[in-house]
Amino acid sequence: MLERIKKRNEKVSTELYHETMKGLEDFMKETGDNKALFIGNAPYHSREMTSDKAIGILIEYRDTAKQLRKREENMKFGVDLFKIAYVPSPDL
Repeated sequence: MLERIKKRNEKVSTELYHETMKGLEDFMKETGDNKALFIGNAPYHSREMTSDKAIGILIEYRDTAKQLRKREENMKFGVDLFKIAYVPSPDL
């Protein structure tokens, strides 16, 4: 019975590890996409954009960045559990 439980725990651990790694990959892609979207839409020197629209874009980006930071914090448990060498996203 102990061998069966050990095998089950190893299987669950492996699945959790792969799930954590997939989550990190998705997160890094999402932060990169978010940065690229901001760079493409940021109100740098646009004369056709109103100040209200520019502020809206900045607020939207800030809110998205806050949500991504929360996700990053939530993933910390899995990163620490599996001792994954994770470097915080420079795009965030």
